[in-house]
Amino acid sequence: SVSLVQYTQEHTNLHTRKPGDRVNIETDIIARYVEAMLGNRAEAELKLI
Repeated sequence: SVSLVQYTQEHTNLHTRKPGDRVNIETDIIARYVEAMLGNRAEAELKLI
């Protein structure tokens, strides 16, 4: 399951998808974002020690 922000709902066709529909998610961008967040978190935790 996913949540769509209002802009995405208004400017894409994702709001027309039903459960079970196939979609293409560009995970490389999401993965880079998560990696950056986790990297910053790990660095912050190391600085606290």
